[in-house]
Amino acid sequence: MVFDYLNSDSFISKLENLTGISNIISNNSRLEGAGFHKITNNGFLNLHTDFNNYTGKNLGSLDRRINILIYLNPGWKEEYKGHLWLCNKNTKKLKKKYYQY
Repeated sequence: MVFDYLNSDSFISKLENLTGISNIISNNSRLEGAGFHKITNNGFLNLHTDFNNYTGKNLGSLDRRINILIYLNPGWKEEYKGHLWLCNKNTKKLKKKYYQY
């Protein structure tokens, strides 16, 4: 239900108003890289950059300009690790890490 809402015309309209980006694709869960990504207990995702461009058969060349990360772990503690790290693109040095708000 959450994923459906995040792809809905209603949410996309709010996102367009917030970002100033128009014509964001809505109601399409088949775009490459779209969807849920789950890392299980003791899992690890290496430092990486999400792709910026996408070419679809029906949509042509697209630019990815917005990512939404939602963590569904209430009461998360720092000792569990699993932080979101934002790093310098060139040096790969840590700039900021998040584990709760």
